Amino acid sequence: MKRQKLMFLGIAACLFVLTGCGAKSNIAVEQTPEKEITAEADAEEQTNPYITLEAGQDGNVLLNTDEITDVATFANYDADGTTVQLLAVRDADDTVRIAFNTCQSCSPAPQAYFVQEEDSFVCQNCGNMFTTDQIGEERGGCNPMPVEEQTETEDGIAIPADYLEEYADAFSRWEGSTE
Repeated sequence: MKRQKLMFLGIAACLFVLTGCGAKSNIAVEQTPEKEITAEADAEEQTNPYITLEAGQDGNVLLNTDEITDVATFANYDADGTTVQLLAVRDADDTVRIAFNTCQSCSPAPQAYFVQEEDSFVCQNCGNMFTTDQIGEERGGCNPMPVEEQTETEDGIAIPADYLEEYADAFSRWEGSTE
């Protein structure tokens, strides 16, 4: 009986792992054909900027949105030695979208971060894709974790530093680029 229970738990754990993050979300994302690599395409390709955020005297981290474009900016915050990274991108409606650059379901897997491919973001752990307008909106499942505590100011978007520090565990094994 004990052996059957252990076998059942093992099978259940395998099914959870296989169906959890590997299952594609129910969000329809249009697949784009692979881009032909040419010298002209390489010259046009933009690189994602990386910035460093620091807490101000008011205890908030300020993300200046003036420089946010449709090419994602990756913003690094040092939470006591752990880099917590946000991704910020401007959608087609000129709205700045912000999320933690880690997958809700895959985190804290080392590869649970997103890479921008044109107007989509792809989780490097499970392969799920999200369009720019879904960033910061989708909750639960395999998608970038939304930043729920943020305030728009005339200078940008303020996020409490202690809120960012609460997410350090999600980045404890994270291997995404910080530069």
